Amino acid sequence: MNYQSGRMGVAEGIGLAYAITFPLVFLSTPANLAEAAGSLSWATPLSGGLGAGILLWIQQALLKRFPGDLFSLSEQLLGTLGAYAVSLFYLFSMYATACLWTRQFAENTLLTALPSANFTIIVLFYGLSVLLLVYLGIEASSRASYLILPFAIGGLLLVLAGLTPVIKPLYLFPLLGNGLPSVVSPTLFLIGAHTPLALLVILAPAFQNTQTIRATIFFGVGGASVIRALANAVYIASFSAAIGLEKTLPFYEMARLLYINRYIQRLESLFILLWVMIGVLGIATCLYGTLYIIVRLFKLPTPKPVLLPLSLIMINIASLPPDAGIVSSLERTLFGSILAPGFVITTLVLLIAGLKRSGGKRCD
Repeated sequence: MNYQSGRMGVAEGIGLAYAITFPLVFLSTPANLAEAAGSLSWATPLSGGLGAGILLWIQQALLKRFPGDLFSLSEQLLGTLGAYAVSLFYLFSMYATACLWTRQFAENTLLTALPSANFTIIVLFYGLSVLLLVYLGIEASSRASYLILPFAIGGLLLVLAGLTPVIKPLYLFPLLGNGLPSVVSPTLFLIGAHTPLALLVILAPAFQNTQTIRATIFFGVGGASVIRALANAVYIASFSAAIGLEKTLPFYEMARLLYINRYIQRLESLFILLWVMIGVLGIATCLYGTLYIIVRLFKLPTPKPVLLPLSLIMINIASLPPDAGIVSSLERTLFGSILAPGFVITTLVLLIAGLKRSGGKRCD
């Protein structure tokens, strides 16, 4: 196993972007957004995706001026200590996200598909599947992601189209609601959840050129945000914000509403397989980013000795929270209070340092 990422194009980049952003569709995120923003929660994926996209655009623009990856960029602009601080922040963001998603997807699988199974066995299944995928390399993961992508988007659109008879568009535009300020907190939450997208900049040398990264940001982050906004809109229009905030698994509840005829039922069981695959890909992408940064920081010749301990620690951390309520609270704290401000501050510091550096060069 080699930590080098190989050569990737726009398709692989879009696969990476969707692997990081799409798991939020299958978790409790739409219900949390409905609780915070009410009927306007359908707009938060657009504002969150726009915010994360702008921050990534700034980082890739700096890379065009100071070629390399995020570590070398930070080293040129902030010095060695600054480069380590930036890298450790993104290392924490990716590893924490991987641990959180391992717990959430394992718990969701237990609640929906395997209620009699042992929780430890399900967590081990996710952990070992992720370990195998990371061992194969990020190129294999990104290609698997964009191969699954048409089925994921197609399945999602099928569910949304099937809910047309129960949709009430007036739920999206109430005369009295939570107001526009209620969108701010969920937007910051989603910007924090998108922090692992910095992997696109961390792996910049693997892409063909900066145009490839720009296309990935536009079609990957932008496309995923539009689709998630559509999914949130259908969710709110189907259940209303008042009922939608009470659901634990929004997408599962939407799939349960599908009705074709009395001979074809329980279609939601098919989508459980889909979200398991999306979950494994998302966790593997974040774990690979963690592994890559560790190898880059400590200049290890191979990630093999680190992969197994990192996976076992992830499995154990995912098993620590005693219940789903604590997991939900940890998610809000991680994405909304830690990663979102860190992502914004880190990008702005790099931008200011880059402007000063380029200004100094012009003065010379």
